[in-house]
Amino acid sequence: MVQKLETAGATILKNETDPILTAGELKIREESFQTTFPDWVLKLYGEQNGLLRRWELKQNDISLSGFINLYSFERMYIYSHEKQQLWEDWYKEEDIERIKKHCILEQILGDDSYITVKFLPENKYELYYVGEDYVNDGGSEDLPKIPLTIEQYIKVITGYYGVYGICHHLYKDEFYKNPFDVYPKLRELEQMFPDFEPPTI
Repeated sequence: MVQKLETAGATILKNETDPILTAGELKIREESFQTTFPDWVLKLYGEQNGLLRRWELKQNDISLSGFINLYSFERMYIYSHEKQQLWEDWYKEEDIERIKKHCILEQILGDDSYITVKFLPENKYELYYVGEDYVNDGGSEDLPKIPLTIEQYIKVITGYYGVYGICHHLYKDEFYKNPFDVYPKLRELEQMFPDFEPPTI
């Protein structure tokens, strides 16, 4: 992704990651929280522990920017709850209890929206889009579910170069059928990258 961006003339504004998660560290976390994490946790965070990548690209009259802001394991499972990024103390109690079951996978830069992962029994999980002001007044019960696995999610956001705004559409079934109609901004991405094709899942 970075190579393609740089070839197209993009400026990489930030490209940071944390030290990888080890099996020993994960075992300590499991014992501490009395839980078992799905296999994908070590596979994902043991290869790259979070990623903050921001870029911008200007050509003629077109200006694009994008980001990937995947939380590290520590931020995903611990920090997002300690900092209460998903709720405020004055939210309804039932909303807080429901949203506490979610951890932040990615923070959407530019507004107060998130992609979350909800751990389920038997090593299963679900991804959700938590938009700004979605959670209170019963909103935590009807959060839009993203129909992707973690692997598919990463494939999709990197396939679209993390272009700004893409995360707001990933819960829409129609997006996977007609991405250019759902998010017309992608036409500009297509102009910037002649070999661009929407990622398939």
